[in-house]
Amino acid sequence: MRIVIYEMNFAFKFSDLIVFMEQGRVVCDDAPQVLRDGNNPRVDAFLKDVSLN
Repeated sequence: MRIVIYEMNFAFKFSDLIVFMEQGRVVCDDAPQVLRDGNNPRVDAFLKDVSLN
């Protein structure tokens, strides 16, 4: 199933794969834990102001 959601806590809690897009392009697609580990500067910049539970 694919869903588009802007609620990051929901996405990180229930997803097996997260696709991060910017300006219509895929920046990265990976498992939630990989995105949390901080391997992509653009994703890190986006998540710095997000409080993930």
